[in-house]
Amino acid sequence: MLSLGKEDKRQFTVLGNITVDGVLLLLQIVFRGKTGQVLPKNAAAVIAASEGWHLTHSANHWSTQETMRSFVQKVLHPYFEGKCFDLGLNPLMQQMIWLIDYWSVHISTEFRGFMKENFPHILLFFVPANYTSKLQVMDVVF
Repeated sequence: MLSLGKEDKRQFTVLGNITVDGVLLLLQIVFRGKTGQVLPKNAAAVIAASEGWHLTHSANHWSTQETMRSFVQKVLHPYFEGKCFDLGLNPLMQQMIWLIDYWSVHISTEFRGFMKENFPHILLFFVPANYTSKLQVMDVVF
């Protein structure tokens, strides 16, 4: 379990994703800082134990091009491949829909280009701006 002392008052962003069949994917936690030194002292143990966390960092603790790319590479795509394997499907013949919010990083030409070039099987659909509180499952239900 990720444990921070009560004297540790960090700000962070949590990126959560849940599948249609109710699987909660690894939570990405984005800490504020320019290097990995900002991660909690026990972060290595948490990662080694695979306790459901994908820890990373950005200058302002918000999702960035780098943190989103890392999430796709280390969490989303491996889940897709594992699910295809479990179902006996060829991942090269399958597609998945990823419903994400209308955050500037998500809708950027740079991120959409990265996805199209590296993960063309992941189709991006966006919750319209100002509708996250009504349509985004992680905000409405979870």
